[in-house]
Amino acid sequence: MIPVVAWRNIWRNKLRSIILLFSIALGLWAGIFAISISNGLNHQRLTNIIDNQLSHIQFHHPEFRENNEVDKTIDNSESIVASIRKDPNVKGISNRTIVSGMIQSARSTKPVMVKGVKPSDEANVTALNTFMTDGNYLEDESKSKIKPILLGKALAEDLGVGVKKRVVVKFINADNEVVQELFKVKGIYQTNDSRNDVLSVYVPQNELNNLLSGEAISHELAVYLKDDSNIDAITDNWAEQFPGVKVESWKQLFPGLEYANTVSERANMLLLGIIMLALSFGIINTMLMSVLERVKEFGMLMAVGMNKTKVFSMIMLETVMLMLTALPVGLFLAWLTVSILSKTGIDFSDYAEGFNNVGVEAVVYPLLSYDYYPKIILLVIFAAIISAIYPAVKAIRHNPAEAIRKL
Repeated sequence: MIPVVAWRNIWRNKLRSIILLFSIALGLWAGIFAISISNGLNHQRLTNIIDNQLSHIQFHHPEFRENNEVDKTIDNSESIVASIRKDPNVKGISNRTIVSGMIQSARSTKPVMVKGVKPSDEANVTALNTFMTDGNYLEDESKSKIKPILLGKALAEDLGVGVKKRVVVKFINADNEVVQELFKVKGIYQTNDSRNDVLSVYVPQNELNNLLSGEAISHELAVYLKDDSNIDAITDNWAEQFPGVKVESWKQLFPGLEYANTVSERANMLLLGIIMLALSFGIINTMLMSVLERVKEFGMLMAVGMNKTKVFSMIMLETVMLMLTALPVGLFLAWLTVSILSKTGIDFSDYAEGFNNVGVEAVVYPLLSYDYYPKIILLVIFAAIISAIYPAVKAIRHNPAEAIRKL
């Protein structure tokens, strides 16, 4: 009986109820849409770093990442590569030689990380070949007399060089001797992370190995998985299988990424909570107006035998019903908006430089996983209950005899 009465009471003032319903629905839509944009940015940033830099799992000498020392190489790297390739969940593995150095042109000198790669293998891990903006990608077998090199676009601009121009690369070899070698710019690439483009240059691994020690050495094995849902178990399994090397997933290589995702999720729910809190004040105001208009009615109900618990429950139900009526509308609008924009994207090209500085594309694709919806529903119900308490308490505080005499 009380739910029926509560539902009818909502529509006694249709205009006020409809305005409140749309306010709640639009507030929900705005909050959920803001969350989806934040999730989209985080997902793109994570994907770009994994796809273009880290890969899913990396192998190193246990001490290599401390100082990037040339002599901290992976023993039996080729046998490890051959074993990893047999795993059906492995999309690609890249064997890399890495050394810190300086690159010099007629205009400028810059610090860089020189990465020696096997071009065809690297293409399966980072898709570097798809980011070429000028010139050509490296070849497995170079035909040029001068060693080829790939530069990031931002670095090439700083150095004032283009394709076919020559640069000098300096670094320390395995014998602690300074090596100075001439390279010709084979191609220029541009990823979604301009910071990495300035720091990383790529050369054929065999050429870099010849300059470092004359032997086939390896500092890093980068593995890209077809499915990373079980990445922790895979990492642990390979760590046991290859005890002489350090095996780390992207979560261990860059713990800040996972932490940022966790913080972002909590911040998103906090944002939605703040929006719901703001809406709660509107709901409290509306319900309080309704209660004050119906003082005489409440007095009569209590006078004929309706106890305060039932009156309290009726006001609570009215508020919760209002929220639950607006909830599907807000959720549908949010779902529809995210579904459309997750395919078309939102173009922020005017701010492309700023986006690239944090490692994301200028076109953002909103993202909202379905596990957010139960949390949102619970938050809305909680907000409805909190919003109803004060008006409901106000309603039952009236003395029936005095309330009946109210005009």
